Amino acid sequence: MLPDLLSIASSGTGIFAAGRPGFSLRAADARVTVRSLGGLFIEPWPEIDARRKARVLAPDLRRSGKQVEGREGAIPFFDRADYTFGLTGEDGPVKADLLHRGYLRVLSEAAEETGSQRLRQALEALSDARAVSLAVAEAKSRFDLGQRSVVAVYDDEGPLFDDTDFTIFWQDRVSLEIVDAKASRQQCSVCGTADQPVVSKFPSEVVLTGQKCQITSFNAASFQSYGKEQTRQASICVRCASALPAAMQAMLQPGSGYSRVVYRHTPKSGASDPMKSLTAIFWVEPPPASALDGLDWEAAFADFDMEGTLSASIGLVETQDLQEGERTATPEPEQILSLLQGIADGADPRRAKAIDAAAFHVVLLAPNTGRLIVREHLRRNITPMLQSAGRFLRAARGFRFDEKDRVLVRRPLGVASLGRLLHQRGTESPTLVRSLLRTAMTEETPPVALRQIAVSRLVGMLVKGQRDDAVQDAATAALLLHLSYTNSRYRTMAESNEITEDQVDHMTSAAFHSGRLLAVMDAIQRTTDPKIPKTSAEKIVATAAAFPARAMVPLQKRTIAVYVPKVADKYPGLARLYGAALDATVRRAVECGGIPDHLDASQQSEFLAGFSLQRELMRREQEARRLRRENPTNDAK
Repeated sequence: MLPDLLSIASSGTGIFAAGRPGFSLRAADARVTVRSLGGLFIEPWPEIDARRKARVLAPDLRRSGKQVEGREGAIPFFDRADYTFGLTGEDGPVKADLLHRGYLRVLSEAAEETGSQRLRQALEALSDARAVSLAVAEAKSRFDLGQRSVVAVYDDEGPLFDDTDFTIFWQDRVSLEIVDAKASRQQCSVCGTADQPVVSKFPSEVVLTGQKCQITSFNAASFQSYGKEQTRQASICVRCASALPAAMQAMLQPGSGYSRVVYRHTPKSGASDPMKSLTAIFWVEPPPASALDGLDWEAAFADFDMEGTLSASIGLVETQDLQEGERTATPEPEQILSLLQGIADGADPRRAKAIDAAAFHVVLLAPNTGRLIVREHLRRNITPMLQSAGRFLRAARGFRFDEKDRVLVRRPLGVASLGRLLHQRGTESPTLVRSLLRTAMTEETPPVALRQIAVSRLVGMLVKGQRDDAVQDAATAALLLHLSYTNSRYRTMAESNEITEDQVDHMTSAAFHSGRLLAVMDAIQRTTDPKIPKTSAEKIVATAAAFPARAMVPLQKRTIAVYVPKVADKYPGLARLYGAALDATVRRAVECGGIPDHLDASQQSEFLAGFSLQRELMRREQEARRLRRENPTNDAK
């Protein structure tokens, strides 16, 4: 994965500009300007919007251990206020004074080594205790400036942290600090370059769900490999150690367009466990030069959000959108493919060849106490991936009754939504999301766990009399998805835009038609008493799914003797509909071998699929009858 990521991390464009040692994209809380006529002026750092601050390429360094004299870990021109100004806070004046002295010492070394008059003037201004005190007091009267507020330093020419002389000084200093002086020069395990100095620590960290993580660890015996210690078991050169964390952090920033939280751990009580959450980073791997024929890939697709479009095509966006109150529909992969084809069919014929040769990467990450866990890394060429995603999303669709438009619709559910909706609090696991992602991208058969979880969620809700359309929708989608990959008889029906009575009736599974029969009996009793919390069918659904004949025959007799006459008295038209449905489902069950005595786990999913589909078909028919009553002129036409 790291060599693949390095290829875009080293591009030096856009969010990947932070690929040099000691620099990363950072945001500050305040900026101080060193005025040429003397004095300092402090103002708030600019914000993009209410939730995001502007980020710039700035010096950075990962601090570790206790700060002592000579090892304060100061970062000139982009550090906290206790370093920059000696601002006292909860750590007390002695600690603030120590940090400020360290800051000024590094700045003095920079001015001395570079001979820069500009750096010298900044050093003198920040060393003037009276001027600093006045500027801090004035700033505090206007906005919140605390000990840990990050302060960027400017002068009348612009940002001092972007000064050419300082940049060279800082890169050299950080490179020397992170290199393992005791280790011999080795081949980098990421880029493969031979005879390189190797690092003993990373210059920056990756912050994931609030935890600071390293890509790999050097400093503990538990990370030894083949008996080799420290950098000998994971040799990484300075360039890779700088570029990779910076690139990952840039991708993980909100709004970057390269990442999504696809699964959040939400326990019944207590704090969530970040290890059980999943964040996806994704990117497009440009085609090799041989497939470009001189085409400028970046320029050719500069106006097209390739990463955003492809991540949406497999449903990585759903969880985040729903949590923010949005209901952006997952697009059909055929729509994405048509869009890409339209772009490929532009004036330059080389575009089509380039798209076919490009690949899409998805990496699922989780933090683990200072280390970064790669849960999954998938890479696939764009065109076959979209074909796989098309099959996945066509099958992974449940029914949703639109209360506003009063119609039944089928909506694709992506990887993230299925994973979120199917898991119960307290039993979450990221494994299901990983498996669904593999199915969506590679057409790998969905795991048995998908069927088990869908059955458990659907039966649990029915038996308890719970009403959660979103979860029932997801459970139905999961059942159809699993059946479409494991049983060829279900694929055509599962991938249809609209499932019809004829399609359902032509299925050849006794388990499936037994489930349909239970749904008909459920609808009949529900009609006699719409306010009933649970029907008899819902109460016995768990038993009926395992032992249909034993559970359903008594209910069938009661339905015919008690509930059908009640419906006939109030709703003669519905009684005829229900009577025909009873006859049809019983007839098809008998033709397929009769109502089974016992069903195995796979057949239970067929039973529940039949139950869910028949429920929706009858709901649709009832809605059609209601509309005909409200608009009788439509029938006349």
